[in-house]
Amino acid sequence: MPVRRPPAGYENYYYEEVLKEIAVVLEIPLKTLVTKSKDEILKLFKRKMKEVHPDKGGSHETFIRLREVMEKNFKNF
Repeated sequence: MPVRRPPAGYENYYYEEVLKEIAVVLEIPLKTLVTKSKDEILKLFKRKMKEVHPDKGGSHETFIRLREVMEKNFKNF
């Protein structure tokens, strides 16, 4: 599967930093993340949000952090 490339207009450094931040909050290796499509990454976010949701026994702080990273970075894809 091909490695994701930055969208037009984004510098490689910035794009790499975005992917690193997403990989950290999703707790998946960066090498795995770069092979995922936008839709697959969104599904990973949704799955992780269900896991860490406070109503499911997760941490409120973790849930908020995940949501913030998704809102801040996902629009850049």
